[in-house]
Amino acid sequence: FTMNAIALDPLTGDIEDPHKGQADIEKKTIRTVGSAEERFLEDALRIMRAVRFAAELDFDLAEETTTAIRALHTGLSDISAERIWTETRKLLAAPQPLASLDAMESTGVLAQLFPEAKGLKLLRKLVGLDMREGFTPDPMVRFLALFWKSTAAVHDVANRVKMSNDERHRLNWAVQHDTP
Repeated sequence: FTMNAIALDPLTGDIEDPHKGQADIEKKTIRTVGSAEERFLEDALRIMRAVRFAAELDFDLAEETTTAIRALHTGLSDISAERIWTETRKLLAAPQPLASLDAMESTGVLAQLFPEAKGLKLLRKLVGLDMREGFTPDPMVRFLALFWKSTAAVHDVANRVKMSNDERHRLNWAVQHDTP
């Protein structure tokens, strides 16, 4: 991404920014270096990183980035479940995950990775509560909200993404106690 393609010359202190990453940072925009299609074909996990960065930084995806995600999201099927889960957990831990989840939904990423996810409405309410001062968002609670009222979906997805034993234990406890 352009924001990651900035370098500092340690000898002179000069900043090298050949892809206008500083301008994208100022505009709060996630943009690939060069062709978004080429970058996502090289490594489809960049799709998840784009939406995660947008959530963590409260940035928007550039139009060409969104268009390429919509066209190439099926490439995520070649990425290991563990890597998908790592990015998803980070996205869910971000202060503002909703715009990224909306982007995932509108581009087809959410339906491809988590077709069982039906709880965006509940997650919106939780994120609103999460905005209280001093509150630390819990990605596992947010995850559970996406699949709420479908115990089978929670367990299927936890198995599919190869959650840790601790994460599975927390989900099982929440499901058994009927509370996210």
